[in-house]
Amino acid sequence: MVRQFQVGRIKGAEDIETEDMDYVFGGRRSVKGDLITLSLEKEGEDAVHEKLAATLALAQSLKLSVLETRLQKQFEEVKHLPRELAKHGQIASLSRKGVQKLLGRLFITHTDLTLTSDLLDTPEFFWEEDANLPFYKTMFSYLEIPKRTSTFNKRKDVLHELYEVIRDSKESQYSDRLEWIIIWLILVEVILELVQILVGYYHYFHYDD
Repeated sequence: MVRQFQVGRIKGAEDIETEDMDYVFGGRRSVKGDLITLSLEKEGEDAVHEKLAATLALAQSLKLSVLETRLQKQFEEVKHLPRELAKHGQIASLSRKGVQKLLGRLFITHTDLTLTSDLLDTPEFFWEEDANLPFYKTMFSYLEIPKRTSTFNKRKDVLHELYEVIRDSKESQYSDRLEWIIIWLILVEVILELVQILVGYYHYFHYDD
């Protein structure tokens, strides 16, 4: 029912995250120990708006969780590569095409974060209905969204630097291979020139005889 109202949904069948929190009604709204306490006094539209405030913060947290999980998977894919590079001086287990695919996946994650930049923005709902903004901010802080977003960006930058190192390593290997190909081509050309000179000398002396 709510799918038709989704905005900025992150696509991918594997991108499923859940946030389990209980809620009760009490005298003062709060959140502690994964328990959301909603105001017992609010009724009708006010009660709906209060629940919506909590839901918006949870939705932002879940969006971030999807990106965090995706980035962690990318870390798992490449965490062995620095050791391989340090041990062998090159990365033989990954082709240039494989490196480009890794960079592509990182770019997709970065793009998703950019498209969901509202993770740190106050939802438009509170521009006119700000009575529950303090409760939303309480939820926002409890879910550690600013801290997690900052950590995510730092990890993304580290992963990007790692990819750049890996790509530079593969480019260096490719350049070395090209250099050797050129050297062998030059050597073949020199040999052919020598053969041509020897053949010329042979014909010269044979003609003289």
